[in-house]
Amino acid sequence: MVPTAELRVSLLGEPRAWRGDSPLKLGNGLQAAAFVALALRANRVVTRSELVTDLWGDTRPTGASSRIYTYISALRRILDGGGRGAEEVLESGYSGYRLSIASDDLDFALLQRYRDNARVSRAAGDLGGELSSLDLALGMWHGEALGGVPGPLALSWRGRLDEVKLALSARRASLMIDLGRPDEVVDELKALAALYPVREDIHHSLMLALFRSGRRLEALEVYREARDVLVDRFGTEPGAALRALRQEVLSGSAPAATVPGPAGVAALADHGLSGDVRLRIANARPASFVGRAGELARIRTALAGVRAGRGGSLWVNGAPGTGKTALLGEGLADAVGGECVIGWAVADEMSHQVPLGVLEECVGNLDSAFRAHVGQSGPDLVAEGAATRADTRLRLGGVIARVRALLECAGGRPLVLVVDDLHWADDETLLVWRHLHTMTRRHPLLLVTSCRPLPRRRNLDLLRMLVTESGCDTFELGELSDTEVRDLLRSAHTADRRANHAVVTMSGGNPAFVHAIAAQAAVAPQVRSWPATPDPVVEVVRDHLDCLSGGTRDMLRQASLLGVSHSVGELLRASGKRAHDLLNFVDEALAGGVLVDLGGSRLRFRHPVVRRVLYESVPVALRRAALHEVGVVDTTALSTYWSRPVETHTSAHEDVGDRLVPSSRSLPRYRP
Repeated sequence: MVPTAELRVSLLGEPRAWRGDSPLKLGNGLQAAAFVALALRANRVVTRSELVTDLWGDTRPTGASSRIYTYISALRRILDGGGRGAEEVLESGYSGYRLSIASDDLDFALLQRYRDNARVSRAAGDLGGELSSLDLALGMWHGEALGGVPGPLALSWRGRLDEVKLALSARRASLMIDLGRPDEVVDELKALAALYPVREDIHHSLMLALFRSGRRLEALEVYREARDVLVDRFGTEPGAALRALRQEVLSGSAPAATVPGPAGVAALADHGLSGDVRLRIANARPASFVGRAGELARIRTALAGVRAGRGGSLWVNGAPGTGKTALLGEGLADAVGGECVIGWAVADEMSHQVPLGVLEECVGNLDSAFRAHVGQSGPDLVAEGAATRADTRLRLGGVIARVRALLECAGGRPLVLVVDDLHWADDETLLVWRHLHTMTRRHPLLLVTSCRPLPRRRNLDLLRMLVTESGCDTFELGELSDTEVRDLLRSAHTADRRANHAVVTMSGGNPAFVHAIAAQAAVAPQVRSWPATPDPVVEVVRDHLDCLSGGTRDMLRQASLLGVSHSVGELLRASGKRAHDLLNFVDEALAGGVLVDLGGSRLRFRHPVVRRVLYESVPVALRRAALHEVGVVDTTALSTYWSRPVETHTSAHEDVGDRLVPSSRSLPRYRP
């Protein structure tokens, strides 16, 4: 319901709101956070339980529900504005609350629209239209998104929206370069490179802008600075795309700038790959790739099959950090310079809000010359006027027909469609992807997807089951072996042998953990004597655990106090939870690859560094109280990470959890 007295809301900065032309004072602190939580989910019911989690996460205080009621009451008085119908704007129901805002009156919704318009213009070769949409999108910001708003939801969305702004800024700069105006974005790209010194794509655009502006020496200096940062922080060389551009600069032959329109887009294409796809493959390929021989063989076999006219599907499952994107980049690199036409999309946490957005990006990244050949200058998947999700679903039949027409007009040319991080894709894309899978039986079409096991979504699980049962080659990407981790360390990092052994042990074979720990080991080689896990490593672990529910993360913190391995019964007694609830949390942790089932109801943390970070997240005083409650049978037990007995280790990360015998009493509840 759209309110009669319009509410306008701005979230892309410090949150602001107006009723008509009158500004509203939303208040500070958690009251503002409650308003933001409702505005981010405008026009749908937000339950009280969701609001509690949004404001306090896993550390809900006593009386949290009453405090929610207080905040909502205060917000309703503010929205009332002297009797102008606050109930029309902030509605209460049995299960929760709904904030009604017209889409044109919420900058967050307008941002989605401008991003979508930019993507459609880009696919159609309308670079001028794309630039206009990008300018409108970037003009929505008036400071840091959700500035000053506390709470885990605001923190999470602040990071996501920062990434969106960075991606829009980077794309705009790249577009200006393609339009022959590289000198206009040099200063902007320098500022971005200073803010994000490890983003190779930013350095790539800055080098290219300088090169095309005739500033060759400055471009080479950018490469040297980028390499110094990457080697210093991560012990690794720049990626293939940056290295290739350096060679172009060294050769001294400045590339011609592209021109607006479809011809300009076609000028970027090479052997059926658009410039975007070539860059994505190059960036996805790591400087050093080890192991995964069997998985690479399966990807290359599928590529050979589609070249021979046989369609197929590949589905790569893997926990965060296992290297799914790197595997796709390495495996599909063989398609560069070949006859395959490739479309590549990467879904993100905002993708589910745009119906068919992921599919349109994937098809839109196909080479423009190929799309012109088949009579589709742009994907045009959603009919004009299908502005809402309901409208889009009514037109899904037409969307599928247009995709089928694209395949039939391709004249037998092999087509590869890639969606990385499919778990974030919108439901409409999943529906069409299912139909695309059936088309692989009749067309030289290869579908390639990567996906995390969590978060679980009914439609995604159903799609995975259906395509697997009908011939999709599905495989799990596990951890690297100890030998492969050592090979990776030798090829990508510089550290002494003892530090490398500690990296192998702590990482548990997860490539993301390997790189994060090795980068810090290059600075502080005595890994076993770290007084605290370095922040960059902690951040990687947090990203790894972010897909888990709050209850599961809480259970894992409790499990970390019991040692690297423990039984379900021990955890049940220590946590004080009901068996049904605990087993649901354990099941989620097993599915997410955080715990390993050793058999006999015993569990183990898959990656020691995860257990360590979880253990350290419990404040020392609460940790000691918990251990006092359960009792420690041997205080001289050796730590998992330290070579001397725990009783002599006095750092803030003392570890006495490996040989605990919990009593029948539950651990005291702690708040990380």
